[in-house]
Amino acid sequence: ARTAIWVQPAARKSLVTLARERDVLPVGIVLDLRAKVSAERNRDRGVPFGDNVVRRQVDQLRRSLRHLGREGLRHIHHLASQEDIDAAQINRTKLYTDKRDEPGPFDVIGDVHGCMAELTELLERLGYQLVLDAAGRAIDATPPVGRTAIFLGDLIDRGPRVVDVLRLAMGMTAAGHALAVPIRSSSGQRGD
Repeated sequence: ARTAIWVQPAARKSLVTLARERDVLPVGIVLDLRAKVSAERNRDRGVPFGDNVVRRQVDQLRRSLRHLGREGLRHIHHLASQEDIDAAQINRTKLYTDKRDEPGPFDVIGDVHGCMAELTELLERLGYQLVLDAAGRAIDATPPVGRTAIFLGDLIDRGPRVVDVLRLAMGMTAAGHALAVPIRSSSGQRGD
């Protein structure tokens, strides 16, 4: 069986695209052993391919290394020796987008369209307490105990106070009082 080693940018691009389509942050793990070590291990396989193939793959990997950061990988772990590989541990960390542990209840708010007065009125009716900055602008809204707001797209389109709406939604999200979910339109474009 042929092993895919993804030493060419075009091969990795499909994996990065796949991750992004599923809102997953792609991470690269580079196993960068010397060509001599790789060739020796290749000869120990049941069906080895020639040393020239190994050298070509190592060369392609080396050319790719300096450009990996521009390919869309969130993190790159470069393991350049057998000691690095032996010491490496893979730990799954919860993705930022994984909110399964959020218990709710939720107040789902969509189609704000830059209408700040209506948004603050709605939040106050739901029992949220507005937090104002020194200039009197709403920068957060504290929810009733156990509740969380969820903003569903279309925060800033058309209305008269888009900056104020963004300031409040971003403040609530940063404080952990709200979640913001970008919505994809039927054309595949993300909404605001």
